Amino acid sequence: MIPQQAFTAFKTFTERNASRYLLLVLWVLAQLATYFHFGIKSPVDTAFYISDALSINQGVWSSDYTFWYSSYSSLLALIHRIGAPFEMIVLVQVLASGLAAVALYRLAVTWGGYPSAMIATLFYILWPEIHQWTMILYTDSLFTSMVIISVYSLHSSHSSSQYLGSFILIIITTFIRPPGMLFLMSISGSFWFHTQVKKLSGICRSTIGIAVFSALLFLLNFVMKDYANSFIESYAKAEIIYPNISVLIDPPGNLQIPDPRHSPISRLILFVVYNPLYFIKLSLMKGLLYLGHIKPYFSLLHNLLIVLFLYPIYYFGIRELRLVRWNQLKLFTSLFIVSQILMVSLTTENWDGRFLIPLLPWLFIPAGQGIARVLSGTVH
Repeated sequence: MIPQQAFTAFKTFTERNASRYLLLVLWVLAQLATYFHFGIKSPVDTAFYISDALSINQGVWSSDYTFWYSSYSSLLALIHRIGAPFEMIVLVQVLASGLAAVALYRLAVTWGGYPSAMIATLFYILWPEIHQWTMILYTDSLFTSMVIISVYSLHSSHSSSQYLGSFILIIITTFIRPPGMLFLMSISGSFWFHTQVKKLSGICRSTIGIAVFSALLFLLNFVMKDYANSFIESYAKAEIIYPNISVLIDPPGNLQIPDPRHSPISRLILFVVYNPLYFIKLSLMKGLLYLGHIKPYFSLLHNLLIVLFLYPIYYFGIRELRLVRWNQLKLFTSLFIVSQILMVSLTTENWDGRFLIPLLPWLFIPAGQGIARVLSGTVH
């Protein structure tokens, strides 16, 4: 806790336009620093986005797993159609990241006021990995930004046309990358606390909830058909971190593999039933490495910086989530965080830790308020 006068001065500053100008300047500096330090990158997976984009411009849409990246591929197709280089997608990602920063700030204001919004947005601006992925021709940055923008758009909608616009944004976001289905499930679930839905009877709300959940589960099973084989293969070789990195766990000699004729979700469930202890070990290790963000091949300094900066955000964010009353934004935040953790725990963590990026803004918002509470002396 800081002296009350200091917090009052900070609070007064955050309520003035000068604080927002400061955030804008810092965001611009973050983009420039990232560009000059990292430059624009096109890693290996960029090739299949571009291949899909070229196919789309020829009138051929993907029918395999790359279909779940169709929003990103379509954007690349549009860039190519107007005669611009594919690298222009980075400019789109930078602009989307800027809009996401604004949306995150406004969501944080509704969550806890201007001081918490200032803190949350500073976290977003000063977290270097967020901007690093903005400079890469991958789906991670645009997905992270569009999740924030879509949630803000829905949260601030009041008319039919605004809700229609939000629905379009949500669909676009869903098809940027496969985890978009988890985003769709999270934002659908958040409607449980929507003002109009809360007016319905309990039976009606439950019926709608079950129907929507069943439809989304069916859709998720459809998505999983392109990935089930790779998931089972990763379990069989104890892959904790993609690609082919195992940590402290070896597959048992009596490992049982489900029949491939079962549906994708059934195969995953059966694998758990057949190999419960082994699956629990795999999932816990993946989840811990995902949330911990530290890696055995990172330098000691790198891992130490992660612990010093990320773990306090976890602490304040989780504490704030426990304190605040349930509402539509809190429910989405909780569902989205849990879904991302489960996604990695059930699949694999990536070697570069990029799967954590979409989750971070939804920790920054409650953490900002949690820290603001402590600074103001309202929570000890």
